[in-house]
Amino acid sequence: MIRLEAHHWRVGVDPESGGGLTHLSYHGHPVFRDRDSGPSDFPPLQMSCFPLVPFSNRIAGARFSFRGQQVHLPYNMPGEGHFIHGFGWTSKWDVVDLTDHVCSLAFRHEPGDWPWRFHVVQNISLSPAGVIMDLRLTNEASNVMPAGLGFHPYFHASEACELEFPAQRVWTGLEAGIPDKAVAVPEEWDFREMRPVTGLAVDHCFSGWDGRARIFWPNAGLEVEMTCSPNARHATLYAPNVSRPGAGFFCLEPVTHVSNALNFPSPEEAGILALKPGETVSLVMSLRATSRDPQAER
Repeated sequence: MIRLEAHHWRVGVDPESGGGLTHLSYHGHPVFRDRDSGPSDFPPLQMSCFPLVPFSNRIAGARFSFRGQQVHLPYNMPGEGHFIHGFGWTSKWDVVDLTDHVCSLAFRHEPGDWPWRFHVVQNISLSPAGVIMDLRLTNEASNVMPAGLGFHPYFHASEACELEFPAQRVWTGLEAGIPDKAVAVPEEWDFREMRPVTGLAVDHCFSGWDGRARIFWPNAGLEVEMTCSPNARHATLYAPNVSRPGAGFFCLEPVTHVSNALNFPSPEEAGILALKPGETVSLVMSLRATSRDPQAER
């Protein structure tokens, strides 16, 4: 287990468990939920945040075709009828650099069911500007590889919590995570203005987003602003119902493509990148914390 501490931030990192975070707090207040320490049939889902690589969310039926090549993947999560979240979150990562405020991890995937070799570096750094998480994927195969990136943070919400997330469209379909059309965001999922997440129940991909969001904990007077790189113009908003006892979190996952984009008629239009041999794509998520008067906007 790795612990970073600087500039009032504390971060826990577990390279053995998908290169994920186990903890993130500011001035002692949790920003991400702590890793669930209870027994689990699938420990990756207990993390505070994990990387999504080389694609995000689901591939319907665990299969797709790319440039005439048929790819069949094994199911990788109990109870899930699709391949989900890529390979990084269930793999061991190597530590390549470590200080009291920076951790760099690396993971290499050898060809198999996913027939392309790739290499990923994840940098986690603490600075006066906040927490910066940088994910870089390089295609090491001899042919073009479909690629996408994301982060899957679980924001702490076991107390009063509010969200501002100005997305324009939401992807819907017959099954969560397998969308077929984009529609205007309905009122119950409209966070263009800051409002409480209490009672939120959603698991959908949103588009038309500028890469910025704000999370506010009124009781602590703590606000965190998320800022993502320009290629993260989609995000998955997931909450199993924040008011449900024991839930205590919601996920706002910045991603480069729509869920199940690899099965769209045009994956590239849905955000999938056709990554050439030797080419690298990156995604950056930054978190900046500020304190403000809980009554300031009331």
